[in-house]
Amino acid sequence: MLNFTLNSREKKKWIELSTISILYVLPIILANRYYNDDLSRSLTGLTGWSGDGRPVTEYLMRFLCGGMPIADIAPLPLIASVLLLSYSLIVYAKENLYWFKRDIIFIYGMFLVLANPFMLSNLSYRYDCISMVGAMAAVFIFYSVKPFKLIYTFIVSVTFGILLMALYQPVLGICLGLFVFHMLFWLLGHKKNIQFEVVRTVGVGSGAMIYVGKIAQMFIDQEGWRKEASRMVFDGVDMIKQILINAFRMIKYIVEFMTEIPGYFLVFFGVLFVASWIYMIIYSYQNCQKWKKTAAIYTLFLPILVLGCSILPLVFLQNLSLKSRIFISFSVCMLMFGIFIIHFAEKHYNIVLLCIPCLIFQFSYMYSYGNALADQKEYETYMVYNIAHDIEVINREAKYPKIAFVGNMPKSRRVQLMCEKYPSFDEIIPVYLNNDLWIGGVWLCQYLQEGQWIEAPSEKDISVSKSDEAVIENAIYNCYINGDKIIVSFDK
Repeated sequence: MLNFTLNSREKKKWIELSTISILYVLPIILANRYYNDDLSRSLTGLTGWSGDGRPVTEYLMRFLCGGMPIADIAPLPLIASVLLLSYSLIVYAKENLYWFKRDIIFIYGMFLVLANPFMLSNLSYRYDCISMVGAMAAVFIFYSVKPFKLIYTFIVSVTFGILLMALYQPVLGICLGLFVFHMLFWLLGHKKNIQFEVVRTVGVGSGAMIYVGKIAQMFIDQEGWRKEASRMVFDGVDMIKQILINAFRMIKYIVEFMTEIPGYFLVFFGVLFVASWIYMIIYSYQNCQKWKKTAAIYTLFLPILVLGCSILPLVFLQNLSLKSRIFISFSVCMLMFGIFIIHFAEKHYNIVLLCIPCLIFQFSYMYSYGNALADQKEYETYMVYNIAHDIEVINREAKYPKIAFVGNMPKSRRVQLMCEKYPSFDEIIPVYLNNDLWIGGVWLCQYLQEGQWIEAPSEKDISVSKSDEAVIENAIYNCYINGDKIIVSFDK
C-alpha cells in the first residue's frame, strides 16, 4: 500500500527540504511568544480542543505532554511539524511526482506548501501547531497510498475523514484539491486507477459529513461562541445565498492579501505563475494520449478548481469568521504552483532565476513577521508590568477584586509600521490585554493579588472611564474606580 522508507536520494531531499523549512520558521522560534490560546494553556495547563470539535488534537497533546496538565514543550511541536510535513511531501512526491529530475527546483516547489502566507498564525501556536501541520502531513501521506480493493479503500477513507476532522477541520480542502490534481495526473497517464482516486475522496468526504452530522456534537460545547462557530448552512434558498456570500468573502480576503506584495515581487510571482501555467497547458495537450483537448482545457481551469476546492468545506459555515489560519488549505494552491514550476523546469531550467526573488520575498515576509511578534511581546511585557504595578498601588488595601479593560491596548510603534506595510499583520499579531480571561486577561492575572479577576466592562464602567477623574494617568492608559472594580481604559 505505502512504502515509508526513503532511498538515499530521497533522504537527501528530505534533509534539504527540512533545512530550508526550519530556516523559514526560525523567526517564530526566536520570537518565543505565546500566541492566543497559548497564554491560558501555559498558565492553567488546560486544553479545550475537544470543545472545538478536535478530540484527536486533545489526546495527541496529552500524549506528547505526558498527561495533564499539559506542559509547554515549545519549540518542539513546531520543529516536529516542519520535519513531519517535509517527510510527507517527499513521500507524496515519491508516489506522484516520480518523474522529476531538477532537485533544486523540486525543493522550492515542495517548500511552497509550507510557505503558504496564510499559515503564519498556524505556525505561531506553541501547542497545537503540530496538530494543524500534522493534519496536512497526514493528508499528503494518505494520498500517497497505492491502490487496493475499493471496498477497503472506502472504509479506510471514511475512517480517515472522521479522524482528520477530529484533528483540524479546515485541512479537508487539501483532500479535495489533491483529487483535482490526480484527475490531471490520470489524464496524463501518470495514474492508472481513477476509480481508486474517486472512491478515496468520496470516502473522505463521507467521513467528514458523518463527523459533522453525528460525531462533532458529542464534543463541541453546546453553549456560547463555539456552538455558533460550528453551525452549518442547510436552509434552502438562504443556504445558497450564504454559501455565495462566504465564497465571495473568502476570495476577497485572498485577493486583498495579494495587494500587500510589493509591486516588483508581485511581477516576479505573476510572470513565474503565468509562464509555468501556460507551459503546463501545452504540456497537457502534447502528453495526453487520448483526450488532448480535454486535458488542455482541464489544465486551463485547474487554478480555479483547486482554489475552489481549498475553500469549499468552509463556505458551508453559517457564521464564517475570516481568520488567516482557516486558509491552511490554500497550501494546495501553493502545491499546484510548485508542480507547475517543477514541470516547467524540466525543459526550461532558467526558471530558477525567477524563483530567487520569489524566495527572497517569502523569507522577508516571514522574518518581518517574526520580528514584529518579538517587538509586540517586548512591548506587552512592559505594559503588563506597568499595569500590574498601578493596580497594586490602587489596591494596596485589597478593596478592589475586579478589573475591567475599556478599549484596546495599542501595538508597539515598530509593529504599527509593519502593519502599514503588511496590513495582514494587524490581524495575525493580536493584542492581549483585554477582558478575555482565556486569552488576554490571564496574562495579567499572574501578576495580580490573590482573589483578583478580570471581567467584562459594564455600561457604567465605560461611562465612568469617560466622565470621572482618573486615579492614575499616563500617556497610554488611565485607571478609574467604579465600586469594587478597577477600570483600565485605553480610550484616551
